[in-house]
Amino acid sequence: MAPDERNYLALVEYRNAVQDLHGDPSLPMVAKEYASVLKDNFAEGAEGLTHEGLFAAEFFRALGDHLTAAKYFFDTAEAMSEQASTASDRGLRDATVLAYELAMESATKGGRPDVARVAQMRAYDLKQSK
Repeated sequence: MAPDERNYLALVEYRNAVQDLHGDPSLPMVAKEYASVLKDNFAEGAEGLTHEGLFAAEFFRALGDHLTAAKYFFDTAEAMSEQASTASDRGLRDATVLAYELAMESATKGGRPDVARVAQMRAYDLKQSK
C-alpha cells in the first residue's frame, strides 16, 4: 500500500474515532493526534479532501480551536473555489462562499484578522461572479 493511501486511511480512522469519542475525556488528546494526521494529509493541498477538510474544520470549531478550524475552512474553500470556477455549479459556488464565511468567522475568533479579511474578500468575489 502506498504511503499516501496509508495516510488517508489513518485520517479516516481518526475521523471515526473523534466522532465516537464525543464527550469522552480522552477527546482532547486524540484531537491533537487527529490534527497531526490532518496536517500530513493536507501537506499537498486540500484537493480531493474537501469532505475531510469540512468535517475537520467543524470539529475543531466545536472544540473551540478556532484557529485550526479557520485553517481547514479556508484551505478547503480554496480547493472548492478552484472547482467552482471551472464548473457552472451554483450549489458548489454557494457552498464555497459558506466555507469562506465560516473561515472568516473562525479566523476572527482565533485572532487572525488578516486571514479573516482574505476569506471575506474571496467570499465577496465569488458572490459577485454569480
